[in-house]
Amino acid sequence: MVDDGGTPIGEVRVVHDITRERELEQLKDDFMSTISHELRTPLFSIQGFVQLMLEDETLEPATRQEFLNIIHTQAVQLGEMVNNLLDLSKFDEGKLELERRPVAILDVIHQTILKLQGFAHQQKVKLLPSLPGMLPILIGDAQRLEQVLTNLIGNAIKFSKADSDVIVTASANDSELQVEVKDNGIGIPTEALDRIFSRFYQVEDKSERSARGSGLGLHIAQRIVKAHGGRIWAESEAGQGSTFCFTLPLTQ
Repeated sequence: MVDDGGTPIGEVRVVHDITRERELEQLKDDFMSTISHELRTPLFSIQGFVQLMLEDETLEPATRQEFLNIIHTQAVQLGEMVNNLLDLSKFDEGKLELERRPVAILDVIHQTILKLQGFAHQQKVKLLPSLPGMLPILIGDAQRLEQVLTNLIGNAIKFSKADSDVIVTASANDSELQVEVKDNGIGIPTEALDRIFSRFYQVEDKSERSARGSGLGLHIAQRIVKAHGGRIWAESEAGQGSTFCFTLPLTQ
């Protein structure tokens, strides 16, 4: 900076804070490192079982059907993982928009339960709704709310003991609606309750009853609920089952 005579009288410094850029770059690196591993697992499993079926034409029909069931399960898991990754990318870029419309949340809950009854039967778990006859209409994205419910109820079924119950309840007051999903599964250690909604975090399951997920479902569920102005949390103790709860405002 100079005066009218050309004499230097000061300087101008432009400071650009690159902290956010570095955080995003680190997030991207962590994301790619973790997900490359998570995607390989079902892909290698599918490849392995297909190879066995191609190389051994003497496989018994029952064994072949078992392999096909495993391939189908892994393919479904892979598809869910890809969808979660797409959603996560949209959230991170601020591009995921909710289609806010009047939602009959009771219908959404019933539809989700009906959709998961087959999975519950396969896992030898009873899926029991304990719902009121009516719930208020709320403003939200029905498809995204079904995604939250599918994740919570699906996890409850997945981690429950055989011949146990998963109970879904809902209630409302003047300002908000609350949904609870209770299971009798492996439970979550107290020290892990604050981390279970972090991306890629997985509670260790020593029972070997369920397949590993991507660790993205709860994180995305949390972001969807928060985008609706609600809250989501878990209550649990290791070995004592878990209750996942979320609230949604009735006025926005």
